[in-house]
Amino acid sequence: VAFCFERRDGAKTAADERFARRPIAAEPLVLVAAPGQGSAEHSLAALATLSFVATEPGCIYRHMFDMAFAEAGVTAPKLATEVGSIGAIARLVAAGAGLGFVPPALRQLLTAARDTLVPVPPLGRAGSELESANRSKALFANNS
Repeated sequence: VAFCFERRDGAKTAADERFARRPIAAEPLVLVAAPGQGSAEHSLAALATLSFVATEPGCIYRHMFDMAFAEAGVTAPKLATEVGSIGAIARLVAAGAGLGFVPPALRQLLTAARDTLVPVPPLGRAGSELESANRSKALFANNS
């Protein structure tokens, strides 16, 4: 069994028929800001005018960040910096370097850092589903 994130960019190649695939969870993103830094307007168009901290290209979270704005037809915002981890995003946001999109799993870390968490309106297909992939289709009753 392998767990992987699905990249939703419209250019995905056909699934390998040797593997059974089943989405098991979708991971949304939440907007995080340092206290007093949050914007009253949370549309992607309004957020695109602000500065963000994001992971480096190639990371699934950067892909989700880029796709959220692209699918909304909005130019991606200026990046204050690119970092190597979502934990680094949380620390830089807490220091006031910009806003960030992170998975909700960071909620505990962000609370400990006294950041504010601002829920983002649904980002359409910008979330990434966690899927399982396995060589034997017999493991799943409903092969999809």
